[in-house]
Amino acid sequence: MKPEWVHNIRRQCKKARLAFFFKQWGGVRKSETGRELDGKTYSEFPARNSIEAPTLENRRIVFVVELKEQPFAPTLAHKLGDAMQSENDFFASVPALGFAH
Repeated sequence: MKPEWVHNIRRQCKKARLAFFFKQWGGVRKSETGRELDGKTYSEFPARNSIEAPTLENRRIVFVVELKEQPFAPTLAHKLGDAMQSENDFFASVPALGFAH
């Protein structure tokens, strides 16, 4: 791998304020060439955003809404919506559609 390629990518990441992770130099003996670039190891990762996971109820609603948008059997989606009153009834209806729990 040409060093100027890696330097160019690193410059682009810095300019765009993106994390830069340099895994290794290419070649046959990767363990001998190492991970250092200009004497430094780059192991940056993007910052993680803490986002609360949707509730089970919200996931069920999205599932039924997306199902209603399908061209096949919108009445089946309404039946599933009615079945959402209990988790067991809801997921018992899903395998009939070919979806796995």
